[in-house]
Amino acid sequence: MEFSEIEQIAIGKQKFPKKADRDELFALFALKGLLEYFRTDNVSKLAASNYKKQIAGRLETIKHPKTTDAEKEWNRRTTEAAEIQSKILLANLLHANPYSLLLQACKAVSILMDDQMHFYNQIHKDCHEIIGMGLDDPLPLEAEREQLEQDIALLEKKISESHDADRNYRLNLAKETMQTRLDAITPKEKKNLFE
Repeated sequence: MEFSEIEQIAIGKQKFPKKADRDELFALFALKGLLEYFRTDNVSKLAASNYKKQIAGRLETIKHPKTTDAEKEWNRRTTEAAEIQSKILLANLLHANPYSLLLQACKAVSILMDDQMHFYNQIHKDCHEIIGMGLDDPLPLEAEREQLEQDIALLEKKISESHDADRNYRLNLAKETMQTRLDAITPKEKKNLFE
């Protein structure tokens, strides 16, 4: 019920509705009391007008609370996390890779905690190093292989463009380190003993 309707009920122009909440009843009784004071000349017209604005303002803030930027941000994050949660539940029903489910759950936690994805990135990195390497899980290993290949290609490009011997030496060391890691996680072909 809007304040104008409550005002009409207080004046007596409309009937009182069967359903009204506590705040609407408070506004109605406050307006009725104010009207009685005004009719008996206990309150000036200006004071009555100010009291009426206060009552209307209180009802407005209760009925339509203003959301702050922080509340809007929290609502956005919880909505995004809820969407991820529903994706996780669906993926679980479809027997998705547990690695993917873990990463999605960590992404939801990062979004809720508003940590700029640090938690998610750390878990992602650890999964690549621990789960992928330890369990020979192809999904994280393949992603790491692709990233290493891209980084090695970028280093080769930088080496070919650079004319500084010291810089080239450091870039070559980085490239060799990445190549060693790439060789370590690349599956090796098993030799057939009967060949």
